[in-house]
Amino acid sequence: MKTIRIYFKTSCFMLLVLTLTQSCVVYRQSPVSLEQAVQEETRTRILMKDGKVEKFKRITQEDEQYNGIRMTGKGPVTVPIDINSIDEIRVKNKGASIFVTILPFAALTALAIAGSNMSFGGFY
Repeated sequence: MKTIRIYFKTSCFMLLVLTLTQSCVVYRQSPVSLEQAVQEETRTRILMKDGKVEKFKRITQEDEQYNGIRMTGKGPVTVPIDINSIDEIRVKNKGASIFVTILPFAALTALAIAGSNMSFGGFY
């Protein structure tokens, strides 16, 4: 029973870390234009001139108006974007986001394997 409890705690901890890192999003270092953000069709973070940060699932363009789409509990919500109040726009870095998600799980798996191969009682 004691060994089952140890493995259960380890498994729960690994699943907890994996769940927490699933929501991590890494944005590109270089800012992009609004047109490029529309073409990317990915998560976008907009820094406004007043210091406020707006995050959208994606940016769309209808006529000359740019809109950001947010997901809420009731579904997608379209928010108009004021072009004059934008300081910089950054889009999601897909490769880095995947790497950040997988890295903790791989590290915890490696630690679990290394820990299971160690014996603290000496050599047999």
